[in-house]
Amino acid sequence: MLYGANGYTGELTARLAAQRGLRAILAGRNAADITALGAELNLPVRIGGLADPARLDALLEDVAVIVMSAFKAGRSLGYLFRLPGVAGIAKRQIHAAAPGPTDAERAQARSFLWGRVEDDAGNAAEARLQTPEGYTLTALASLLIVEKILAGQARPGYQTPSLAFGPDLVMELPGVRRRDADEQPPLI
Repeated sequence: MLYGANGYTGELTARLAAQRGLRAILAGRNAADITALGAELNLPVRIGGLADPARLDALLEDVAVIVMSAFKAGRSLGYLFRLPGVAGIAKRQIHAAAPGPTDAERAQARSFLWGRVEDDAGNAAEARLQTPEGYTLTALASLLIVEKILAGQARPGYQTPSLAFGPDLVMELPGVRRRDADEQPPLI
């Protein structure tokens, strides 16, 4: 199930899932948008909110994996939105913002990440990643993880992606390159 399929990342993930032949159930609260997307992609839909216990059982019936693409900023960032003036500013920005990059913009864009870790003994490791842009990376990673779960490659229970599938999971995604600090030339 792909919950929040009508948002920008959810719709992108739904389209990529359909291209891969995954029969995702598109779900969320916005009946009109989700139903239209389901019809376009020939995928089943389920409408309902996660906060409705009476509807939740039916919504999740026969679902093996859920990908959450819905983001409730009010719940996650509630403290921030309670500050004087912040809610109004955020609403204006959200309504003025574009829905996300076009397919062509996403195809051209790249993300660059840098990370460094150090242990108590002072040993350090550093690496850089070049990946597809963030929306594409999120959708591709979500689907790779779903495919691995459906193939029986995950233990039950909560795990981070790296604990479940290894620290090099991201390297299985198309367009990802890593360069450790001691390798030349650097990616960035």
